[in-house]
Amino acid sequence: MPDSEKLFLRDIMFKNIQILITVPAAIVLITLAHNAAAQGELLNIPAWQQPIGKQYFMTAYIEVILNSENIGYNTGSMLSAWNGEEIVGVTNSYISPFTGYPTFFITLASDSYLINDLTFKIYDADTDIIYNIETKLDFEADSEIGTFYEPLFLFALSNMPNWQQPTGKLNIMTAYTEVILNGENIGYSSSSMLSAWNGREIVGVTNSYISPYTGYPTFYITMASNSYLIEGLTFKIYNADTDEIFDIETTMNFVANDERGSFYDPVFLTAIDPVPDWQQPTGKQNIVTVTAVVMLNGKAMGSNPESMLSTWDGEQITGVINSYINPVTGYPTFTVVAVSNKYRVNNMKFKLYDADTKKIYEIEETFNFVANTEIGNFFSPSIVTAINPVGSELQIAGDLDGNELVNDADLLIFCTQWMEQGTLEADIFPLEQGDGQVDLRDFAVFANAWLTSQSL
Repeated sequence: MPDSEKLFLRDIMFKNIQILITVPAAIVLITLAHNAAAQGELLNIPAWQQPIGKQYFMTAYIEVILNSENIGYNTGSMLSAWNGEEIVGVTNSYISPFTGYPTFFITLASDSYLINDLTFKIYDADTDIIYNIETKLDFEADSEIGTFYEPLFLFALSNMPNWQQPTGKLNIMTAYTEVILNGENIGYSSSSMLSAWNGREIVGVTNSYISPYTGYPTFYITMASNSYLIEGLTFKIYNADTDEIFDIETTMNFVANDERGSFYDPVFLTAIDPVPDWQQPTGKQNIVTVTAVVMLNGKAMGSNPESMLSTWDGEQITGVINSYINPVTGYPTFTVVAVSNKYRVNNMKFKLYDADTKKIYEIEETFNFVANTEIGNFFSPSIVTAINPVGSELQIAGDLDGNELVNDADLLIFCTQWMEQGTLEADIFPLEQGDGQVDLRDFAVFANAWLTSQSL
């Protein structure tokens, strides 16, 4: 978007602060966001342009797959190819009369005869979302990849974060690292990324490479800060092989001009597996069968059959089961057998692991364990309510100044960052990592949190 348009939109937002004095802010903000959605406005259409005046060309027939499904059915969808920050090709989709799937016939143009590792992005007009693509291609002049009858498949990444290396910092520290999850190295795809954080501020990011010495994926990360010493930097890894982001248990102190690990002996970081190791206890005398549906914000949780519901007597697990789709109700349901050597236990608790969000949720309700009884059944399950994820320390989504209240001070920060790109406080959609830009999606989240003073 041209700078003139950004300034115009930002000016409108500043002027609307006057309206907020007499009109509830949430109504104003939500109305703007809802109006855009109701009018079918596509907010994220990129201004990609086909390069002209180049010497060499290469063509490709391509289909793009996201989560095992083709995307790009809307012919406003676009595929772009990149050599670093330079675009080398862009095209719209069409529905192939031969395959019946959306296909992109793209012409790549460059003044170089050969380029290694072109990257791709797709704008999917059906969802108004831009996705990075895991697959890379080499450019070779006058060649063609794929055919009308047999296109090449590229795989989009739905969860790739827009982490950016900070610039203009006074001090740096470097580290050679490997990341271990459940005893195995992760990050084999070169699209995998390791990031380092000082609180909410990113201080470093890098992609993986396969070490010619160890044969394992390695991250050589440069961390940058204006501070000479920082205690307890944290890390996150984006594993492109599984399209997942993991928190890392290991922390590190930042010391200017220091280097941790080496090319031959990297530092090992341990990723945290979000799947809990819950096990059904055995050898107990008494049982209670609980059939339940877990609701969160009006939606039944646990549609992924890897989801689990567990029951607890204090810190001791008393039962666990995976979900299934109940053919009677159509809802994901859990039938868990709670066991104990006690005849009666008051206020047993539930916990839910939802495999779609990869988070553990507390349950608002408790139940009294009375041996050989049944709570809920196949035809009439008990309804329980999930609350905030266990261990989450989520601040309020729109609390941009960290004072635990979303108010006009936060609105002022939001306005100054409107339509900007990068690592920004106002980039609050999606909630956990943002998408690298501040637009109406962030606006809608901000509006929903207006005047909130407790964690969402």
